[in-house]
Amino acid sequence: MLTGSYCLPTAQAQSLINRMPNALRSFAARKWDKIASRESQDWGYPSQRHAQSVKEAERFISDLYQKMQRVPLPCPVNCTDDEIKDLAAKYAGEYEALIKKYQQIADLFQLSPPVTLAQRLSGESQHRGYNAVIDFVRQMVSKEADSFARRASNTGLFIGEHHLEEIYRLGFYRTLLERIKHAGFDPEAMFGFNRENLSKEEIAALQQVHLKKMCDPMFWRRWLRKLQSRGLENIYRSVGFVSARKQLYVSNDSLARYRRSRARNKALLQSVSLINELGQQFTLEELSAVSNSNPAIRRAELMVRIAGFEYIAVNLGHAGEFVTLTCPSRFHPRHHQTGAENKKYDGSTPVQAIQYLGAVWAKIRSALKRAAITIYGFRVTEPHHDGTPHWHCLLFMAKDHVDRFRRIVARYACADSRRELGLYYQDTQKAVIEKQRADRIKYNQYAQANGLKPRCQFDLPDKPSYQTAAAYWDAAQYSEFAAVKSRIDFTAINWNKGTAAGYIAKYIAKNIDGKTVTGASIGGDNESNDLSNAIETAERVACWASVHGIRQFQQIGGPPVTIWRELRRLDKKELTATDDYIVRAALAADAGDWGRFTQIMGGVEIKRKDRPVQLYKEKTELLNKYGEERPALIYGVIEPETGLFKISRLHDWEVVLKKGGYAAAWTWTCVNNCTKSNFSDLKTKPDLPLNSKSEFIHNKLFEAKPFVSDIYLVKKYNLYAHTVNQRYTVDNISDKEAKKYITNSVVLAAGYKDPGKIAELMQPDNLRKIKVFLANYKNIRLAISDDIAIESIRYKAFGKPSLRARNIIKEKNYLALYAAGLLPEGQAELQVRAQLAAIEADKPRLAYNEYLKQLDSITPPLSRYTGIGIQDKEPVIKVSNVKKRKRWLPGPKPLTTDELIAQSEQDLLAVQNWLADLAELAA
Repeated sequence: MLTGSYCLPTAQAQSLINRMPNALRSFAARKWDKIASRESQDWGYPSQRHAQSVKEAERFISDLYQKMQRVPLPCPVNCTDDEIKDLAAKYAGEYEALIKKYQQIADLFQLSPPVTLAQRLSGESQHRGYNAVIDFVRQMVSKEADSFARRASNTGLFIGEHHLEEIYRLGFYRTLLERIKHAGFDPEAMFGFNRENLSKEEIAALQQVHLKKMCDPMFWRRWLRKLQSRGLENIYRSVGFVSARKQLYVSNDSLARYRRSRARNKALLQSVSLINELGQQFTLEELSAVSNSNPAIRRAELMVRIAGFEYIAVNLGHAGEFVTLTCPSRFHPRHHQTGAENKKYDGSTPVQAIQYLGAVWAKIRSALKRAAITIYGFRVTEPHHDGTPHWHCLLFMAKDHVDRFRRIVARYACADSRRELGLYYQDTQKAVIEKQRADRIKYNQYAQANGLKPRCQFDLPDKPSYQTAAAYWDAAQYSEFAAVKSRIDFTAINWNKGTAAGYIAKYIAKNIDGKTVTGASIGGDNESNDLSNAIETAERVACWASVHGIRQFQQIGGPPVTIWRELRRLDKKELTATDDYIVRAALAADAGDWGRFTQIMGGVEIKRKDRPVQLYKEKTELLNKYGEERPALIYGVIEPETGLFKISRLHDWEVVLKKGGYAAAWTWTCVNNCTKSNFSDLKTKPDLPLNSKSEFIHNKLFEAKPFVSDIYLVKKYNLYAHTVNQRYTVDNISDKEAKKYITNSVVLAAGYKDPGKIAELMQPDNLRKIKVFLANYKNIRLAISDDIAIESIRYKAFGKPSLRARNIIKEKNYLALYAAGLLPEGQAELQVRAQLAAIEADKPRLAYNEYLKQLDSITPPLSRYTGIGIQDKEPVIKVSNVKKRKRWLPGPKPLTTDELIAQSEQDLLAVQNWLADLAELAA
């Protein structure tokens, strides 16, 4: 055997090895050394035998690399977290530049033609450069943005100017999606939405949201990390790393990343706290320990709900079925017993396997609904040894529906790859007729060649392939069901041997922490060859679900569990012994009686919209940074028929970092603003402290955007500092409170970093001014009622006003801060009127300057294409550079001198009328 330098990988093999993931790279190097150092058994000299071993090693490395290449990755395989951040910033920058580039062209549709003031006064018929601009836009759309415009151009369809904006928007959006798809991403998963039930305006709004996401580095970073971890795991599965013989469920590399992520999350939970208005403060780790994030609580709740369904099934005389649904062989990369490669494996990922199971279950649900079969129970998703998911379902139904249920489930579960199960029937009757015709033609050709009598279609012998799937499973016997156990398995619950919950308890514990209720291990894991302890393998199962984003548990039928959890939040001491649904359901939920709770909620067959108790939600009217509406917040439960409701979330929470600073400017509010009932009171939010960051933001928002209605309300209700009740004085405000206000408001707003400047703000004279302001604020704040705040909200609302409790509290703060900083009554009114007059007088100049800025930013890039340039803030026409083009539609006609003067007089009269209305309102 030859050793030494002869066993090192060749340059070609080393190049392939360097492109592999770290864990796969070390495996490939060890495998190379093992194969290349082994002498071949063929006859020949030692050097010839060694050369053959090297070729075998090169072939192995090449095959391993080809298997790895089947899994697409949007970034390099060994990309670090810093490199992912840089790549995300690169993607966001590229798409932001593209969007800005096209937006410059799109702005032309919103601006009037770039006609100079001299041309307007002279009454010139048209601006000779405008058609050139339109032609340039049309070229950009046809060349880069829109496939529709290209098809229209090829077919000779005329595209007018009124079509350009819509064509531009649709084409540009499609172009970006194609670019994202070409980069290795899935646009449907990232931006997909159902266009069937959306209007044209809603689709346009969603497209704008997607464009904002494309420009956000955090959006790309999340997707890159997700696709990177899944892609690496799929590579390890494809090359055989994940199996019962090697690494169970997930690769060791993914497990190590999962453990590091858990450690980071634990540190974050320990460093972040929540504090409510009562001063109660808890870390996120403490709150997580008493929520469903705790494995013991999660397992206990699942078992309580399963036992409740079993209680209902026993009382109703229903039967129980334990169903195991498995994916076809093409989803499994490795065999369980030997760990050998599965030749039928087609490269499918666990995500694709889950999508297959979901599609099969959707067909089953539709068929069960058509057959009027109602089922209820639970589903557990569990991985095979190679990471391929399968389902375990514990379902209850009427006894006379069991046989029909089995036949429907088996029909759709065995539809894919049924020939490997020995099933040869057809999907539809049309397919049966085509099969008979093909067999008849084939037999008649054979009969004609051998002198036999031809057959017609009805003379063909019966075959299993001459029946449909529905006919086959409607007549199936026990042996047919037993033959497909590898795909779908049914086990009838025997109530004499034990509870139904015992059938699924093992799978629930295995997918959570591998422990029983007492904390002991449930035993060995059957998926592992050495029957490893389930407590150890449970971590790998959790990692598998986290990497692939798989939902492990799902309830089928019955009332929503969210209502159950909200009812358990209620204070049972405040519940009265009335016979309403909320009280009875809350008592059942507090006792942990899921069966009784389900009966109070209308049973297992009633629809969700018809449940007597439903969630009470309120829309936030807030948008996220992409412009999407935030989901409605849950505040409690409500009875739709009576209107009675109960608030389950009473506290306002603020996120506080471990060092004591606020992590968020806005608080988490959980108050309601509904009509009072026997079981709910309007919970008013206490005043925010002036040293909080949220109060500072309120102040700065008001200063940046004053309203005429504020001075009107201050004058109407005498909310001046010298007219309200003087409950607080300067002596009631301490120096500490004044300094805190300066630190959190003035210093933060101005961004001071110089200690000398900050010390100057803390001088006694300035502190006294701040004390006067704070005393005035508190006195005025007590004088502002809910009615005053509601009136102010109605003045400022555009459309339907939002009169929730949180908005009322914010408006009180606005008014108090504004009134506390006002001058005496007469001077304040004169000052506001002077400011409004100055703003109105300056509006035309500001509008014209903004128009010139937009022209200045758009026309210079187009000068070399259209001949339009900018000089002294006005476009100059270069006739020599403008080509004569066909004029599609005439542009807007410029105004003559008389028309311009008449329009100016109308605008001036409208402004004077508006100022007069404002004066009457203020008076």
